[in-house]
Amino acid sequence: MKKIFISLLSLILVGISLFTGCGKGDGKSVAWYEYKMIAHAGGGIDGKTMTNSLEALNLSKQNGYRLIEIDFQLTSDNILVLKHDFSKYSLIELEQPTIGDDDFQVWDSETFKNTKIYRKYTSMTIDDLVDWMKKNPDVYIVTDTKETQPDLVREEFSKIVEACENDYKILSRFIVQIYTNDMLDVVKAVYDFPNILYTIYQVAEPTEEFFYSLADFCVNNDIKVVTIPSGYLWQPFIDILKENDLMIYTHTLNKISELEKAINMNVDGIYTDFLYENDMQYINMDN
Repeated sequence: MKKIFISLLSLILVGISLFTGCGKGDGKSVAWYEYKMIAHAGGGIDGKTMTNSLEALNLSKQNGYRLIEIDFQLTSDNILVLKHDFSKYSLIELEQPTIGDDDFQVWDSETFKNTKIYRKYTSMTIDDLVDWMKKNPDVYIVTDTKETQPDLVREEFSKIVEACENDYKILSRFIVQIYTNDMLDVVKAVYDFPNILYTIYQVAEPTEEFFYSLADFCVNNDIKVVTIPSGYLWQPFIDILKENDLMIYTHTLNKISELEKAINMNVDGIYTDFLYENDMQYINMDN
């Protein structure tokens, strides 16, 4: 109970810092993992999700988020853009045009840039995102590139490094999500990103053995944070990671009751579309 209370108190104090500035009250800088809310896919806007749009980014910043997750895809002409995917389902969901019956309809960059999301939100390329980051220097971007094939991983992260013009101050504000052990070496060969997060949403039916192996890998590679899908939040899994001093985030939670359950299980942070730091005041603690 004492450990849970301390965790909650930490979350509330970080929430205060989010709304009063990027640093702590003592003037020291805040490590990215001290922020507990990650705006999912750019953050929710007008009740809509997964837009990865300029307007969503601006609203997330306005609402106090300092960690914003972004989905990335390569266009047919090899430009990295902010988009979850080019599936027909996704295009229809975002009220964007489809051509034919193919399940995946990868656009060229010109089509992407000239097509609004939900008819009104602005699509962004990696260059647009880096320009936005320069104007908002207190925001970190959590990458969701999805690819694990080495050639595609190298291509995507090379595009990020190129857009940042190898500027460490900007590149250090990318929190790189990896999905496999092997991906870490591929990413590091492109650029030695200082901030790595291991997310396991691509792992089917993880076991306790997997979590022990995951914990060892993270400790040995100085990875401090692991993200677990909410469907995998089983206390023995959480305990294995906590025994190795790892922080845990989960996704995607949009109800206070879900947040409450996660915090009571000793989860440190969440990905969300619509929850905010001040929603912590409505949580009841387990006895």
